[in-house]
Amino acid sequence: MRDIVADWKRFLATKLKLEWQRDFFDHRLRKEESFTEKTDYIRANPVRAGLITLAEQWPFVWTADPQKQASRENQTFRPGAPGGRALPCLILAALALASCRPDMANQPRAKPLSESNFFADGTNARPLPPHVIARRDASAHEPVDTGLTNGAYATQLPMQLTSELLARGRQQHEIFCAECHGQIGNGDGPVVQHGFPRPPAYQVERLRNAPIGYLFDVISNGHGTMAGYAAQIEPADRWAIAAYIRRLQEPQRSPPSAP
Repeated sequence: MRDIVADWKRFLATKLKLEWQRDFFDHRLRKEESFTEKTDYIRANPVRAGLITLAEQWPFVWTADPQKQASRENQTFRPGAPGGRALPCLILAALALASCRPDMANQPRAKPLSESNFFADGTNARPLPPHVIARRDASAHEPVDTGLTNGAYATQLPMQLTSELLARGRQQHEIFCAECHGQIGNGDGPVVQHGFPRPPAYQVERLRNAPIGYLFDVISNGHGTMAGYAAQIEPADRWAIAAYIRRLQEPQRSPPSAP
């Protein structure tokens, strides 16, 4: 360990031009006197200071351990690099940096569709437990949430058609739909004018003959290049948009006024 410290300090002094404080950290490595010689010199300090005449008169006495003395005297010492207080500080700084690990940022985790060696089926995506109900799917069997009746598209609104419903549908249509489909459903919205694929007009025969539940399903789940809006629009507002689209499909009918 003594050699490692000396080599490390010598390397820093050479490469980084660090000036170590001399005669502090490794001063014992540059001396070859024995433990006994050092002890005798220390015990003679009170005599040199004039406090006593003989070293044996000093009441505070320290005696070297003969076993430690023998082991140290048998060691081969070599001069070390200049020393100082910087090395312990560097060691403490290295330990502090090593203890600062970004465990919160780099915590072990698995992506939903990634492979796994832990689970028997080889995937990290786990199946849902039995009888679990996803958020907002408690009434997924009802036409108001699915647009289906007995597995087929609903042909009637699940609520009463009112002027307030149509006004709400126009408001939501202008927010979410008009940018592609246009204000009256001609498929000429501003997004289309900038290069996005043109959607079919609401007035084409295929859409005019489609059940209103189909319009609700397309608004909810998307179709073709159109994304679904189930996460952005509540079911009641999706039905309002479908009712407003159905009103736009009627020939020579002006859109209802906004609220």
